[in-house]
Amino acid sequence: MVDKTPFRLSLPALTAYVACAQRFALEHIEKVPEHERALDPVLGIDSAIRLAILRFFRHGGLAARSLADLLDGLGRHWPARSMFADDDGCHDAFQHAQGLLESFYRHPYPEGVAHEVDFDRFAAWPEAKGGVLLSGYLDRTVLLQDGTIEVLIYKTRDFPRKGTTLEPSIEALGYYSLADAVYGQWATGEVRLTYVNLDGMVAATLEIERGKFDRRWRLLQPTLDGLRRDRRHFERGLMLHEAFPMNRGPRCAGCSMRRHCDRTLEWHRETFLGEGTGDVPEY
Repeated sequence: MVDKTPFRLSLPALTAYVACAQRFALEHIEKVPEHERALDPVLGIDSAIRLAILRFFRHGGLAARSLADLLDGLGRHWPARSMFADDDGCHDAFQHAQGLLESFYRHPYPEGVAHEVDFDRFAAWPEAKGGVLLSGYLDRTVLLQDGTIEVLIYKTRDFPRKGTTLEPSIEALGYYSLADAVYGQWATGEVRLTYVNLDGMVAATLEIERGKFDRRWRLLQPTLDGLRRDRRHFERGLMLHEAFPMNRGPRCAGCSMRRHCDRTLEWHRETFLGEGTGDVPEY
């Protein structure tokens, strides 16, 4: 029997599934508490930068606030010292983050803003696609003078540094679909999604003609089918690490769930190989 119940899913959860099904399951199904996760200063830094920008715009933005106000927000949201290996590491990271925000302030994107529309806007699909109801948050939305609605997503890493065209990844398509769900009905011009890399203020825009989004999204149907399949297997009694297999690789070194995956690998070694060494395979 086919399960027709929509799977309600956030965009960060979907992108986590694409990267590693087991990380997705630990974060979004088992919901491992924060104190049991490995500390990841990179995520804390990214969050502090994003929150500083959102706070800055909520209090008037470029037209009303100073660079000092923006940097004050960074200090307010900076992760705890315990997340860093030492004081020097914390200081260097703060200096780098400060430099990104200074670049953001002195070289603003985009130009020709007629109106600030939204900040940290919650968005959701009005109906399911491929059995999934997607939701997420849009960092900043502006109305340009030519009538274009531009949704901005701020990035500090893992971002294409050349060119101005954004590849239609699952994350980018997800953001675009959420932007269109919120603004598509009332926008007099096009709705545009742009990633802004704060390191150098490089902007890359996802260009999709109206009416062609659904065709692109259908290319991702196998991913959605796989997610629903894995969930069904887990609900029918398969162990979590078997229903949602791990994707072992270099990204594991910075994953907040790595200690749980390491324990799973060690359990497999002891149970099936009788080699309880306490070590785990290299990433």
